[in-house]
Amino acid sequence: IRVAINHVEGLANKITSGRYNHVIGRGNLLSSGDNNVVEGYKNSLTNSNTAHVGGFQNEITSSSYSVVFGNENTITNSDSTYIFGGGNTASQTTAYTAIFGYGNAVYNSTHNIISGYTNTVDRTFNSVVFGHSNRLNSGVMRSSVGGESNTVSKEVLSESHNNSLSGFSNTLSDMHDTIAAGAYNDVQYAMGSAVVGTHNTVALDAYEGSKAKSRGITYSFIGGAYNEVKQTESSIVVGSTNKIKDYRPHGVPSEWRLSSHNSVSGDNNTANGMYSTMLSGHKNTISNIHDSIIGGSTNNIDGLDTPASGYSNSVLCMALRSNVQNHSEPQIIFGSDNVVKGNNSLTSGVGLKSSSNNSATFGKFNEED
Repeated sequence: IRVAINHVEGLANKITSGRYNHVIGRGNLLSSGDNNVVEGYKNSLTNSNTAHVGGFQNEITSSSYSVVFGNENTITNSDSTYIFGGGNTASQTTAYTAIFGYGNAVYNSTHNIISGYTNTVDRTFNSVVFGHSNRLNSGVMRSSVGGESNTVSKEVLSESHNNSLSGFSNTLSDMHDTIAAGAYNDVQYAMGSAVVGTHNTVALDAYEGSKAKSRGITYSFIGGAYNEVKQTESSIVVGSTNKIKDYRPHGVPSEWRLSSHNSVSGDNNTANGMYSTMLSGHKNTISNIHDSIIGGSTNNIDGLDTPASGYSNSVLCMALRSNVQNHSEPQIIFGSDNVVKGNNSLTSGVGLKSSSNNSATFGKFNEED
């Protein structure tokens, strides 16, 4: 025999069905549930079991084992969810999640902790979110996000996981094991990397038109401001307004690979295709160069990399406003305003033209060859 045993005290409280419930306060409504506790003013609990509600105008529907304290919180179709604060929402099978603060919204998420206000968490698992107006969605797992107006999601990969993010207005997607801090950074498809600073763009560069074939940023450190880094592996990029892209020899798409093992510092440097190169200075431009050291300002270093000619490498350039073409053999350049084309050559001076292989050119303003 089913016996309804409930305890009601206060004013204008109502239990329409259920057993072993305890309702106190004023204007509360409990409908179809067992083993619940409702206290406060104008709370509504429907079709839930073993829930505890306290405060003002909270609404709990089909959400057993939940605890809510505060005002105007809503839980729908969720289990084992805890809310403390005001204006928070949990719905769409959210479970084992704790929400603290104001105006947070959690959908279809499990095993999360959210603290702060106006954060949005959608399809997120085993993560911690704190701060203001952060958004996690679409397969984010095992991540910690703090700060304000940050967005973490996934696009290409099956999930983004094991990440730590803090700062302001950062946008991150498809990350694994990555740390990001600062403001206005845009990070995509980064794995095992650290990004700190402001206004940095760290993104995959689609290979053969397909993001799925790309490898993104791997095991790199990016710091500074306004740097743009694409398809980089195991590299360090610091400074301001540097641009680093993947390695694509001239006209040979099949030779595409990551730009790897580089150290870049300074400002306004542009590097398209490097491997094991150290670059420092101002406004240098480098293409398809391996195993080199570049310093100074406004130098243009271009490697004519094709399988037929071999790979461009071994350039030591400490100069100003020099133009260097490398054809796979070592070159050393010092001075300013030099034009260097010769392999196995040494050039030191001002306004020199060095075109011959296996040569040494010194002084200034020579006649070529």
